Amino acid sequence: MIDDYNAVLKIMNIEEEFRILLFLENVKISTIFYLITITTSKNIKEISQELGFQTNHYFSLIFKKRVGLNPSEFRKRIGRN
Repeated sequence: MIDDYNAVLKIMNIEEEFRILLFLENVKISTIFYLITITTSKNIKEISQELGFQTNHYFSLIFKKRVGLNPSEFRKRIGRN
């Protein structure tokens, strides 16, 4: 019985950590939208580094997964080159 309880707790902790990571990713994506939309002086690489993404490639993958466009395409669409 205790093993089952511990297993459930472990699963719940993993799910909670996943939700926290997803929340943080959503905050980053919202910040990215703001920076790409408002800030024209920073390039995409600078924005990704500022937000703590380890590589520009990973940043672009996450952004495209959420938005459907890579960051450069998004910036062009909104007219902020």
